[in-house]
Amino acid sequence: MHIHKNKSKNDAKLTIASPYLNDDPSPWIRKLISSPLAKDVQIILIDDGTHNDATDANICALIDKWPGPAIRLMLKKNVGRSKARNLAVEHALGEYILFIDADMVPAHDDFLERYFEIIDKKSAAIVFGGFEVPHENVEHDLMLCHDLAMRSDCQPAKYRANRGAYAVASNNLMALKKVFEREPFDSSFKGWGWEDTEWSIRVTNSGFGLLHIDNPALHLGLDTSLTMLKKYREAGANLAIMVKKHKFANRFLAVKTAIIVGKLPIHRLLRPIAKFVTLDKLKIMPVFLRRMAIKFWRASWASDSLKQLRHN
Repeated sequence: MHIHKNKSKNDAKLTIASPYLNDDPSPWIRKLISSPLAKDVQIILIDDGTHNDATDANICALIDKWPGPAIRLMLKKNVGRSKARNLAVEHALGEYILFIDADMVPAHDDFLERYFEIIDKKSAAIVFGGFEVPHENVEHDLMLCHDLAMRSDCQPAKYRANRGAYAVASNNLMALKKVFEREPFDSSFKGWGWEDTEWSIRVTNSGFGLLHIDNPALHLGLDTSLTMLKKYREAGANLAIMVKKHKFANRFLAVKTAIIVGKLPIHRLLRPIAKFVTLDKLKIMPVFLRRMAIKFWRASWASDSLKQLRHN
């Protein structure tokens, strides 16, 4: 592991941590670096296998300019989302840690102020600020990701609060450092999906209070349809881990849907059709049809993982 750090003081109220793989966290750093509160913020950047010289040089230059403590950890190989986050906790100086994805940027100028108000009052152990997606100039290949996010993820706090831990994501998540130390992210989850849901349910069941607020980050890195197909395929194995760890996960709609789809004798044969509709290379499919296709794709792969779990 290669470490680059600045020469600032070694104390902070808040640590902002951002593991990244083939992304560049520079936009959110530039957004926050001029804030008067930045001097009380430590930033931790974890290169989880990108190893891009130009990106790294840019990040190291920003670290040297950051008014509070800052460090970049370059890992020799990709260790995954959970392990990278847990490593950030080990290096965190702040009483609170805010995880923000590398392809996010604060949506409002008072982003830090909103979190510091909670830190100063110690009004919550866990806080999720939510996220938004761009609404202008959305390319066709990003339209499906935009549609899914708007329908399920991009909700104001009052709606997310009704779902509690189930509405938490790790892309704009703040919690006391002691929460992450007591309940680390589970590194048995590989690839994409469910590890943040499992963490949030586990910690709230342990008695830590959760607060949903409107302090969104803007998701700049909408996924292409091909990337989404890959992620949704990976998510099946992680859903099976979720079911194995927590019996209540059998009540999840994703699990019930996977079981129903798995009972169709030809569901595997329908995957190429679902992929074709999702990608929509001819640009003739309505978004709702592409949405149904990728949901079927996800359920089909998840059904295989759940069946394998039952047979083991």
